[in-house]
Amino acid sequence: AVNLARSVGLERENAICLIDADLRTPQVHKAFPAGPVGLAEVLEGDAKLEEALVAVPDTRLMVLPVKALPSAPSELLSMRAMSDLLAELCTRFQTVVVDAPPVLGLPDTVTLVDLCDAALFVVGAGRSPREEVESALSRLDANKLIGVVLNRCERSEVGYLAAYGYVNP
Repeated sequence: AVNLARSVGLERENAICLIDADLRTPQVHKAFPAGPVGLAEVLEGDAKLEEALVAVPDTRLMVLPVKALPSAPSELLSMRAMSDLLAELCTRFQTVVVDAPPVLGLPDTVTLVDLCDAALFVVGAGRSPREEVESALSRLDANKLIGVVLNRCERSEVGYLAAYGYVNP
């Protein structure tokens, strides 16, 4: 999500917003500085969106990071405030990228995919057993799935992974 948002943000004609929606183990703050407040504070009504958005210098990218970890992340993401926030961001930006937590074990990502126009599924090479990948994919709306990204993959692994149907070399 970070690399996708960063590359789109370099285009001068497209304004983009990256939302870190992993309210349990956020990672976006490792690539971009966080502001004084974040997504949870905005959703809970304790902060305004403008206070939480962080501009990335020399790009058209704005980041909505996670600052505080809420006590009930799933409930917060499923509130009307999240759908309203996404609707608001879609009026301000040509592209909105949502970095979501892992699919299995939590309802968060399924909730977020339902609110989005499309989903890009990311699989860690050598880290995700085929059964878990299939289980995760079965939980997502197939009509919204636009592709699968295989990351952490060595070039020598591509042939092996293609043999098991993970990639088309």
